[in-house]
Amino acid sequence: MAIVILFVFAGPALGGITGGVALAGAMTAGSETSFGDALLGFFPAAALFSLYGAIFGYWLGFLPALAAGLVIAWHEGWRGPVTGFSAALLGMAVGALYFMFSEFFGLEAGAYGAAFGVLVCVVPCYVLWRVVRFWGRSDPPAALPSSREAA
Repeated sequence: MAIVILFVFAGPALGGITGGVALAGAMTAGSETSFGDALLGFFPAAALFSLYGAIFGYWLGFLPALAAGLVIAWHEGWRGPVTGFSAALLGMAVGALYFMFSEFFGLEAGAYGAAFGVLVCVVPCYVLWRVVRFWGRSDPPAALPSSREAA
């Protein structure tokens, strides 16, 4: 249950921040400066888009975050650990399904909208999976031997 709560509360905000940075990065496309300089020039826009994205992300991202959190929690509880590839693939699937439903309801966004929808779902899903991957497990992650033990 804690995994689902984390996904629902942190996922839309993280997706909104990802979308804000992606929009600011898209604004730098076509400029004659380097990407880093252009991104620094658009940093106020990136911060503003990220702030509004984090706020409005809940309106758009509640259901995708809930779906991803339920799948991850179910898999962790009943089937075992989720791999990083599976978490990224789940984020892509949720983003693609969300884009298909938005197209069905007439919110046409085109090819860039599909890529944007997948991006703002895959990044939060993967990042939050990294946070919860060892929650409630009795098997701790393997530790590397120290230099004294190896000798």
